[in-house]
Amino acid sequence: MGLSLPAARLPPMLRGVTRAVGWLTYVVLLLVIFTFAGYFSFNLFVRSGVTQVPELVGIPEAEIEGRLIDHGLILRRLWASDRFDDEVPAGHGLQQSPRSASLVKRGAAVEVVVSLGPERLTVTVPFMIIFFMLPSKEPVQ
Repeated sequence: MGLSLPAARLPPMLRGVTRAVGWLTYVVLLLVIFTFAGYFSFNLFVRSGVTQVPELVGIPEAEIEGRLIDHGLILRRLWASDRFDDEVPAGHGLQQSPRSASLVKRGAAVEVVVSLGPERLTVTVPFMIIFFMLPSKEPVQ
C-alpha cells in the first residue's frame, strides 16, 4: 500500500482546486520574496551612498570644507570664478553647484564660488609737481 495523503482522498475536482491554490500561493510567495529582496538591495547598494548637499552660500570659507567633509563630499574651489558682491561679505560662499538639498553620491565634488566682497572703486591720482611762480620785482617787457 502507498502513502495515504489527505489530497488523495478528495474528489478529483477538489484535488485540482487544491493544487491550483497551492501553485498560486507559491507564485505569490516568490513575488513577495523577490520584491523585498529588490527593495533591500536597492537601499543597501544604491541609496546608502547618497548624501544631501549642505547649504554653503553665506558660510565663511574656513567652514565650507568642514561641512562638505562631514557629508562625505569634496570641495572644488573655482578660484577664477570668484566675484564681487555687495550683499555677501568677502571670504563667504557666494554660489554652489549642485544646489543645497540636492542628493549626490558620497565622494562627489561640490563647486563653490567665493565672494570678494563689495567692489571698491580705486582712483589713482597721478603725481604732479606744481610750480608756483613768485611775482618778480621787475616788470615783464
